[in-house]
Amino acid sequence: MNASNDDVQVKLLMGSGGVGKTQLAAHYARQALAGNLFDVIVWAPAASRESVQSAYSRAICDISGVDASDPESTASKFLSWAQTTSHRWLVVLDNVAGPDTLSGLWPPSSATGKVLATTRRRDAALSGPSCKRINVGLFKPAEAVRYLTSKLAAHGREIDLEEASLVSLDLGHLPLALAQCAAYLVDVNMDCASYRSLLADKRRSLNRLLPDSTSLPDDHQTTVAATWSLSIEQADALSPSGLARPALHLAAILDPSGFLEDVFVTRAGLEYLSRNRTVTISGNAQEGEIEAHDARGALQNLRKLSLIEIGDGGDGESALIRVHALVQRVVIEGLDPEVLAAAALAMADGLLELWPDGSAQSGDVQALRSSAEILRRNHGSVLIHEWCHELLFRHGQSLLEAGLAASAIDHFTDLRVTVEAIDPDHSDLYYIRIHKADALDQAGDLPGALAEYESLQVDETRRQGDDAEDVLHVRSVIAEFLGGAGDSIGSVRAFEELLRDRIRVQGADSEWTLDTRRRLLRPAVARAICLVHSRHARNC
Repeated sequence: MNASNDDVQVKLLMGSGGVGKTQLAAHYARQALAGNLFDVIVWAPAASRESVQSAYSRAICDISGVDASDPESTASKFLSWAQTTSHRWLVVLDNVAGPDTLSGLWPPSSATGKVLATTRRRDAALSGPSCKRINVGLFKPAEAVRYLTSKLAAHGREIDLEEASLVSLDLGHLPLALAQCAAYLVDVNMDCASYRSLLADKRRSLNRLLPDSTSLPDDHQTTVAATWSLSIEQADALSPSGLARPALHLAAILDPSGFLEDVFVTRAGLEYLSRNRTVTISGNAQEGEIEAHDARGALQNLRKLSLIEIGDGGDGESALIRVHALVQRVVIEGLDPEVLAAAALAMADGLLELWPDGSAQSGDVQALRSSAEILRRNHGSVLIHEWCHELLFRHGQSLLEAGLAASAIDHFTDLRVTVEAIDPDHSDLYYIRIHKADALDQAGDLPGALAEYESLQVDETRRQGDDAEDVLHVRSVIAEFLGGAGDSIGSVRAFEELLRDRIRVQGADSEWTLDTRRRLLRPAVARAICLVHSRHARNC
């Protein structure tokens, strides 16, 4: 954005906290000042009407010497001056809180004046037809690397470009985070690899990885966490009040690259919003049942403050919501563990509610799998009590339905590790291992699948005893598997041994005994029986 060749009267820089809107505006103003492009430049903090009025009042006092004891009246004098003067002027309105903030205070249209405003808000009411709206986003990867390396080089620090790229990626290419990372590295004399290790440690607060608030770089006034906390407060105050914050709780535990908007209007999502609506008006807590339009309103409020992005659903797909991963971390670090656990359970229930039958390759199901994976990876222990949440199995099954057997193997392997860490004898370990063996089978690893089944039989026999139904079932699966793998004789022997034990344990007329008998009588197995018991196979 160059001030020297600018003919647009009104510019509005929009973007989330931390993308550098204020720094761009300050750079523009410095360029204009150095180039003598304006006679008067007014910088007005615009978080409140009072701060704008005070800035206008000081400006008109400096220009004409009027009494500035009444900012409200003198502010109007500045606006009158701006409308009629032949002097060239620039008004910078930094961090506009909302349309109401500038009601009656927006600088007038003038041939000699220009306005540059920055805001986290995306309200259409903030700009008119003559306004140029500019979306300020994240650095591109190459820009992020150049920025970080230049900041460190200015302090005599050398940095490997690959390390700079990895740190930039970890910080989501957010300008504010990169600036404060560079300051932290210089302050504590740390290398990028060590910083990345600390950043990956979820037990470490993000604020502990930022410079002291008294030494923030590049004219920044607040840390990453504080910047977004202010945005959250503003979003939560918008109607329907008190819902943006709990909605962001839910958004913080799903896939930051895109999750389904509809998860917020599931039964589970609406119940969570209802339970966690905390804003009070005139001392009265907001109560009442939350409906779908309230939840969508809360999401729009988060979008207005640039805390989330809401994409357009196309080709029959649902709208996707995206949120910066550092926003998620700030939110999660501020949550009470019980509230965080409740949010994770609500989203597990919500994702399961949305999961359709079939359509394993659809965009919606891919988004569901992605969020389910993030939820399992980051909050898996919350989903495991006396039993595993059904979402954990539905996710793995969906991977198999989509033909992603290798991913399904990894999923059930990781799930087993998590569950065993909580309870080595957890009852759902049996089903997890059955699913893993099935995934190995579908992946074509027949020896691996058979080994998993046989190991499961040994472990369940130790845990439950020889005659437990789970043990008998695994033996049936192994017998079936042997036949499918081409070992007909081994399959027959296994089925015959199983049949004898089922008759002994469950009786000759039980459903399971009859099922085993039917499997023995199938044509392919019957021929194998003949091969086992006849001395002269040619007579079969």
